[in-house]
Amino acid sequence: MVGAVAVKAEVRLKGAAPAASYALVPGVIVDPVRGRAYLMNPRHGIDAIEISSGKKIWSTAAASKPLAVFNDQIVAQMEGGAPRSMAIALLDVNSPAKPILTAQVPLPTGVTALIDEAIGLRFSATARVTQDGILVTWQSNRQTVSGIARPGPPEVSRNSGAALIDPQTGAVRTLAEIPHDESGTVAKTIQRLAAAGVERPWRVGDFILAVAVRKDRTIIRRWDAANGKPIAEIELEPGFGLGVNSADGRQIAANKPDGADAHGVRRYDWEIYSLKAGTRAASVMIPTSAAPFFTWHTLLVYVSQPLGYRTNGGWVQAPLAIRAVEIKTGAEVWKRPLRDTRYRGPFVPAHPPQAPTRIP
Repeated sequence: MVGAVAVKAEVRLKGAAPAASYALVPGVIVDPVRGRAYLMNPRHGIDAIEISSGKKIWSTAAASKPLAVFNDQIVAQMEGGAPRSMAIALLDVNSPAKPILTAQVPLPTGVTALIDEAIGLRFSATARVTQDGILVTWQSNRQTVSGIARPGPPEVSRNSGAALIDPQTGAVRTLAEIPHDESGTVAKTIQRLAAAGVERPWRVGDFILAVAVRKDRTIIRRWDAANGKPIAEIELEPGFGLGVNSADGRQIAANKPDGADAHGVRRYDWEIYSLKAGTRAASVMIPTSAAPFFTWHTLLVYVSQPLGYRTNGGWVQAPLAIRAVEIKTGAEVWKRPLRDTRYRGPFVPAHPPQAPTRIP
């Protein structure tokens, strides 16, 4: 199946650097080349913001969910689309009002290309650039929802697929298998480490990591992902536990609780370590133990989940947002609300099965 609407524009693929951009979370793509982030806004469009200031550069309703950036184009998922397909658009990073090109990725029967979750339904898509075209992968989970309590876990139907889009024409080729980004060498190294007794090794950027605990210290063990050679360990300060990897794979965060603010919201000390240097790069206090993050010069940029708390003035509800704080002071520099795609209710109440009524 091919669906394309072409507009005269040069779409350059050769020499693209797909690793230059990365996802902070689904729907938020960081473009370090331009110092921008492209994010889903609550109005079902996309905003481009300046990372250093949070200033909005532009907003568009031409697509809804950014998936990747390469050269001067944004790969994005569009709202809705033709039946049994996912609509993909290519936008110009500086003139996004109208797509350069659109394409329809075929989906099997029973799969719907959602952006917002629905009750019992979840769909996700990713994109990256290869020498063969724009590789779009998708996953779909459909869970049986019933008001009758049933024994065992709920029945879930899972589907996944991939397609290549030609950025010149919009032609779509469905792939029989989903290509994996992990190289065979790295996968074998991870398997070898696990077989040697290393507990749950995983890859972060150019490194393979594992966690060990010795006395009162958490230790981050490191290996070079390219050749599997061990690298000096990172020893965390007492009381700190491992948090999360940075979105760009360059850093790792450790944290420990440190009291609460005036509203009773618990705060956490974060220590951020450079995986390349193996040294502490930053320390900051924020109101979350773990969050998707990256650092940008003197800023820590992270995603804060929806949060409600009571103050003297009443109940305050903070939405899902991307926030930036000054690392040295912890002061918030800017924040932007994000489209919250998670389904949060209402839910079907579960009732135990009833015995059949006997009719006399």
